Amino acid sequence: MVLGAVVAIVPLAISCSVGGGGGSRESSEGATDPSCALDGDLVIGTASPPRTPWVDGDPADGSGFEAALIKELVRRLEVDADRVRMVSVPDGEVVNAAERFDIGVGQYRESSAAGVAYSRGYYRVPQAVVTTRKEVRPTSRAELRATEVAVVAGSAGALLATRGSPRAKVTSYGDLGSVSDALRDRREATAIVDLPDADELMARVPAARLVGLARSPGKGAPQLRIALPAGSGLVGCVDRVLDDLEAEGVLRALDERWLRDAWKATTLR
Repeated sequence: MVLGAVVAIVPLAISCSVGGGGGSRESSEGATDPSCALDGDLVIGTASPPRTPWVDGDPADGSGFEAALIKELVRRLEVDADRVRMVSVPDGEVVNAAERFDIGVGQYRESSAAGVAYSRGYYRVPQAVVTTRKEVRPTSRAELRATEVAVVAGSAGALLATRGSPRAKVTSYGDLGSVSDALRDRREATAIVDLPDADELMARVPAARLVGLARSPGKGAPQLRIALPAGSGLVGCVDRVLDDLEAEGVLRALDERWLRDAWKATTLR
């Protein structure tokens, strides 16, 4: 279902008590979960087009890292399958579309845009090295810092490229589109970007390929988060579910199942 067809769907009303006097329920694992009473359909926004390994095919099938995460969220929020509605959110439209869904899952990172709230992080985003040159094959961060690279100004990629190397050969651009243009026009050959952005960059620059992955540096490393309408009563409930998924090792298991070997790229030392 596309967003244009969502007007007849009314997002659920939420009566949510997190850890307080609203009562609790016992999960199948025997742990006490927050009680969230959900009335009506649960409308879930998913990124369009879907990208493997985040979503493999129909997100409702639970195949792919984020599709499997959605399945876990629905189960733990105790929403019946016939009350779940999936809607497509075009790339870059989460801010404009936030009022049309209850939960948005689509490699979203926190922004300061009005109208959108975000959950706690569920995946620490690695940095991806993307290049159009066959000879560029860094195996370490030191080798990467000896390579001329393009980055988005102020990004984790910029920090990775320059940390500990004041002589790093780095050119900063204002946004991902400008980095893509520089690679496509051959003004640059190599870029460091957030991993989810690597797919978009390679789609714009067919000659580019992903050759390396590195842990994002710093305490403020980008995280994938669930997007919700600003003021949503579901934020606390979703955060508690994500806390449980992390504590139980489910997020790690989903990472290992869907993401760990998906890109066949070198992990930089």
